Parts: sequence; structure tokens; C-alpha cells
Amino acid sequence: MRIIQVVVMFMFCLAISFEAIASDVAEVKSGPVLFIAETELELGEVSSEDDMIVAEIPFSNSGSELLKIEKVHGPCSCFMGWDGDEEVEAGAKGKIAVFFDRKEIPAGHVTREVHIYSNDPQKKDTLIRLSFTIVRSSVEEELWQLRQEIAGMRQEIRGLRSDLKQAGPADTAQPSVAKPVVDTTVYDIPVGSSPFKGPADAKVTIVESTDFQCPFCIRENPTLTQILQEYPDTVKLVYKKELKGSVPFYG
Repeated sequence: MRIIQVVVMFMFCLAISFEAIASDVAEVKSGPVLFIAETELELGEVSSEDDMIVAEIPFSNSGSELLKIEKVHGPCSCFMGWDGDEEVEAGAKGKIAVFFDRKEIPAGHVTREVHIYSNDPQKKDTLIRLSFTIVRSSVEEELWQLRQEIAGMRQEIRGLRSDLKQAGPADTAQPSVAKPVVDTTVYDIPVGSSPFKGPADAKVTIVESTDFQCPFCIRENPTLTQILQEYPDTVKLVYKKELKGSVPFYG
């Protein structure tokens, strides 16, 4: 009789346990449930002919309500976007495709992450890791490095422009320019019997050391003629064939 009581008690406890498990399973499966069998995918080698890297992520809705894929985001600058099933009925399967720009990824074996956001109350954000190998020739790799350096320089220039804007308008005052030094030395040149134009007792005497066959000396003749015309009573022009000594030659 005691054995029968023990067996009955055991069966009663077992029934309660099965009921609790069934209740838990029903609770987990209620609502939308995003199920992804593999969250870490190996894509293999990516050749130089493929400018865009495409990875397909299969999933299913193991819940009891409509599953909605709200957003797929990749934190890397190489992430180009995604496409695929945005709504999947309960018990149905779907697929998401994510795209990466190969030109933005260094050569070698790399891993990139994407986040899948859904209306699954238990897993609002599902992390997927994708691994692949970028293959480039030596020339392609040099070009890739050069593009990265240019991108870095552009970033620095944008930073400098931002700093200049924050610093305010630049000082527009023009820098002072040193005036040329003009020789104002007055030389005492004996006129003697040299030919001249103008009054003999003129207050101002201009002595021209010239050569009448020199093409450069003749260029000054219009200027000197104008001076004599404007100051006929105060200026005298004396002609000298050659001046010797310390007096500079300006003819």
C-alpha cells in the first residue's frame, strides 16, 4: 500500500512538472520570435572582381505573431545597407541581405558586425558577425592605402575649417609694406660750359649724363621736355656727355 502511494505521488509531481514546462514553452513562443540558426558566418574569399560584398542571413519566425524587421545597421563605414523580408508571418521563414563596400575594407581576413532590430520582445537587437578575406594585388593595395590617406587628409581639413569657423572672422587688415628707399642725395656737379636749355639763372638745375646714340637715354627725353615746359622759368637742363668720379650714372 505504501509503494502505491509513493508511485501515485511521483506521477502527480511529474504531471505538475510537465505542465510547468509546457507553460514555459507556450510563454516563450507567444508573440513574435526571431530565430537565427547561425549568428557567426564565414563568407570565404572575396576576389578583386567583387566591388560589393553581399551576405545573406536566413531567419525564421518561431513565435505566434507577425515578426517585423525594423532596422539593420552596420557600425562600420563600409556598410552600404540591407534588403530583404521586413515582415514574416508566424512559423514562416525569411532572408536578409547585407551589403559592404569592398573598397573601404583593408586586405586580409576581417570581421564585420551588423545589428538586426526587430519587434521580438526578447531580442530587440540581434548581433551578427560576418568574416571574410579581402584579396588584392600589390598595386590595388597601394591604391587603397593612398585613398585612405586622402580620406584622412580630408577629415583633417574639415576639422581645420570647423576650428576656423569657431575662432571667428580672420583679421582682414593688410600687412604694412616697407616703402622703398629713395636716394635724395644732392650732388655738386660743375656745369662749366656744357650746353643747356632754360634760363641761365634757374633755381633748379638738372644735369643729364647722356649719350645721344643710346636708345635707353632717349626714353627719358619726353619726361625732361615736359618738366621744361611746365617750369620754363625755374628749371635748367644741362647736358653732359660723361660724368666721372663718384657721381652715379643715371642716363
